[in-house]
Amino acid sequence: MSRCNGKLGTAVLPLPKIPCSRTDLSRSDICSLLAMPPPRVPLGSVPAHSRVFADRNHALDILVPRNGSLVEVGTLTGAFTRWMLRQLRPISAVAMDVSGYAIKECASKTQRTAAEVGAALTCQLGDSKALLAKLPDDSQDLIYVDGDHNYKGVCGDLEAARPKVKIGGLMALNDYYLFETVFLAQRGRWGVYGIIHATHEFLARYASDWEVAYITMSPLAGGNQADIGLRRIR
Repeated sequence: MSRCNGKLGTAVLPLPKIPCSRTDLSRSDICSLLAMPPPRVPLGSVPAHSRVFADRNHALDILVPRNGSLVEVGTLTGAFTRWMLRQLRPISAVAMDVSGYAIKECASKTQRTAAEVGAALTCQLGDSKALLAKLPDDSQDLIYVDGDHNYKGVCGDLEAARPKVKIGGLMALNDYYLFETVFLAQRGRWGVYGIIHATHEFLARYASDWEVAYITMSPLAGGNQADIGLRRIR
């Protein structure tokens, strides 16, 4: 840890002037554990009507309208995509991933589920930021972000998705914790996820347009139920 001297921060980091510009956060750099905390979330960004749910499924089931439009950034096996198709019954859905395997799963198993529920599903292979940028503005009821967990990756997804959500719509982020026991510790990655830092920076930067809609209860550092949902308010 000696090489990390000078990186430990106890004060709260001011909001970076340029979005996604931090260079001290990585999943594979142990010094990231000593990086300065993210900006404070404005008090007004967590209104009294923000909710706590037991898990992400319950949160989306309650808050996402049926017959809408949704996007999932990071579909992997497609299991959660298929749950959303069956439970939320969107008219249209887009599943994005950088993995060819994930898109093959989407084009087979997940497409069959989409056909069963009458949803128009598009499977898109490529960089999520570029794919999100091609979506029409103000078009999505839900964008579920579960792609690149490094700070710059998730922060870039938030910025790209921001204008694509309808007013009143949700942008949800999975794995809302700093450190994780399976994909980090067990694989020798002693760094941090960037979800908390990117989300707090986003809320501080766009406090007039976004608020916290919900947060889910979860294990402290594992599982897939640690979510935060942001609502676009203008």
